[in-house]
Amino acid sequence: MSTSKFAFHLHKHINQTFETRKMRLNFVVLASAIVLYASNDLVAADTTRNLLSLDDISEERASTTTKTSEAVS
Repeated sequence: MSTSKFAFHLHKHINQTFETRKMRLNFVVLASAIVLYASNDLVAADTTRNLLSLDDISEERASTTTKTSEAVS
């Protein structure tokens, strides 16, 4: 194998390794953020369930609008 071919393959391997490590790092950062959020004492199970519930969105908006109207009045 010539030196230029070897250099090309080495460069290609380094780029692939870098991309894999970058993806792993992004995954680790995202997973860590989720774990920290889930383990936070301020996050109650009921609050999390309400945030993930799509049925309560209109109720939440209505109560927010009412609270805002009362605060402005």
